[in-house]
Amino acid sequence: MIAGRAQGTVAGAYWRLDRLSVLVVDDDPEITALLCDLFAALGFARTVAAPNGEVARTMLADRKAQPIDLVVADVAVAPDRRATLTDWIRRHPRSPNRYLPVIVLADATDLEAALAVRARGATEVLVKPVTVDSLCAVLEAIIEAPRQFVDTRSYFGPDRRRHEMPYRGGERRDEAGAP
Repeated sequence: MIAGRAQGTVAGAYWRLDRLSVLVVDDDPEITALLCDLFAALGFARTVAAPNGEVARTMLADRKAQPIDLVVADVAVAPDRRATLTDWIRRHPRSPNRYLPVIVLADATDLEAALAVRARGATEVLVKPVTVDSLCAVLEAIIEAPRQFVDTRSYFGPDRRRHEMPYRGGERRDEAGAP
C-alpha cells in the first residue's frame, strides 16, 4: 500500500522516488529512525540523517556528496528562532539549492514556531505525529503542484498563498504612473 501510493499513479503521474534522496534532521534518534524507515518504505533511494541544523548544513554544503532532493527537519533543531536551517537553505551562498523542498515538523504545542519557519521559506509544515497519509499528501502537493517561488528583499521561498482568490477592495496603484 505505501509503496503503491508513493510510486503508483497519482493525478496521472508516476512518481520515481527511487531516484531521490532525503535528509532527515531531528535531534530525537527514535523519530529520525522512524522517518528514515518511512522514506525507505515509500521507495526513496537514499535517506540520510543529521541530529541538528549545523550538521545538516555541513552535509548539504558538501559538493562531493550526492545531492539531497528533500529536507525534512524538526522545527526545534534550530539553535534559536532567528537562524534556521530553512534560512540557510534559502539565503546562504553555500546552499547547494535555494529551491530545495523543506518540510518542517512541529509539535502541536509549537505551532507559532512552525508558522514562523514557514514565513521564512519552508515549503510545508507538518504537525506531529506524522502519519503516512499526511506525509504522502504533502509529498503529493510538492511533486504534483509545486508553488512558484517569490524573491523579495525580505523573503525568498515558495508562494505562501494556497488559493487563487479574487481581489476585493479598491485600486491602490497610482493611476498616473500606469502606462
